[in-house]
Amino acid sequence: IQGGLTKMQHLRRKIKDSLEAAGLQEVITYTLSGEEQQGLVQGLFKERKPIAVTMPMSEERKVLRTELATHLLETAQYNVNHRNPNVRIYEMGTTFISKESHLSQLPIENWEIAGLLTGILPKGWQTSNVKIDFYYVKGILEDLFQRIGLSDVVYVPEKITGFHPGRTANITVQGEKIGHLGQIHPEIANRYDLEETYLFELDLSKM
Repeated sequence: IQGGLTKMQHLRRKIKDSLEAAGLQEVITYTLSGEEQQGLVQGLFKERKPIAVTMPMSEERKVLRTELATHLLETAQYNVNHRNPNVRIYEMGTTFISKESHLSQLPIENWEIAGLLTGILPKGWQTSNVKIDFYYVKGILEDLFQRIGLSDVVYVPEKITGFHPGRTANITVQGEKIGHLGQIHPEIANRYDLEETYLFELDLSKM
């Protein structure tokens, strides 16, 4: 019997191909984070409790991550501080979701994808430098949704913790939220030494 890819594996491969064709680079970060960093930017799940590990490596690697945004912000900060101000990255991985402070059962491991873009677009021979904005990132996602056959996608303005209140939207399909997209709030961007920065997060299980 010949083996084959699962539906999720097919989806992840198409997403990877689409985002990399749009110029994003994949990063792989720690599944552990610092407790203070979690919650600066709201992930896909509002009700979540940081899950502490018994023997943490350090204060920065103390809890299981509940969203992917934090490490993308840290990766972007590292690049900017090393004279690479134009960052276009994404990560596909699991987050750990629980409503309990002290676990009585295993947390939910949810497959998600997040992308972060900041800086300017590469200058073409007929174009001047253009800053990345909301609509540029929205265009990348629309190409992605078309490639995986996801239709009837609607962007609904929303206020989300850690995002700019006027430049953020939930992404829904048939009324169900599958992710969000928006500009990182300037106060948080400044905290990570970033200029105007945009971030999206998508729930692969719902997609």
